[in-house]
Amino acid sequence: MAYFPIMVDLEGKKVLIIGGGETAARKAEMMLEFGARVTVVTKELRAAMPEAVNVINRAFRPEDISCPGTGDDTAAGDTGAEETFGEEPFLIIAATDDRKVNEEVARLAMERHIPINVVDDEPLCSFTFPAVIRDRDVVVSVSSGGKSPLVTQHVKKQLLAAMPPHIGEINDEMGELRKRIRETVPGQKERKQIYKEELERLLNRE
Repeated sequence: MAYFPIMVDLEGKKVLIIGGGETAARKAEMMLEFGARVTVVTKELRAAMPEAVNVINRAFRPEDISCPGTGDDTAAGDTGAEETFGEEPFLIIAATDDRKVNEEVARLAMERHIPINVVDDEPLCSFTFPAVIRDRDVVVSVSSGGKSPLVTQHVKKQLLAAMPPHIGEINDEMGELRKRIRETVPGQKERKQIYKEELERLLNRE
């Protein structure tokens, strides 16, 4: 089944990750790159987490998702702050080696309509992670519907080779131009022509 691609604003949103291995660490790093506030709950930390991650050293509890109150566990990590569970996660990632735990996390998340990704277990997911190409605000994602990571990586390599250099910087400049032109040029057709000419100039400059 093909997944519908959708871009989500993670800036300042809480992301909850269950698990403490290498996969959990990679997912945490990706979420931080897009501005999320990341909490990791794990009874065994087996990989180095990014400094900004709030790590809670204990087994997963249902209240980590249902948030009936606050957690009084000390966050043993990098921020030195305690994480309260008065705020429901924006999305959840289950990355443990215990399928029963992953199933419980998935069930609770789906009951509360919270997007859930269970690593390497597509039937338990409500969303999957694509391969991502990013240059500033230009983001391209590639998915094979969970069928073949090799296909996904192949397409990603092809897209990387085809992308113009400094496309993120060019996008920023086009964004500034668009603001100015929308204020000074009333006609949509005229604006579009200006955008096309400026983009061509930026793409061809040395």
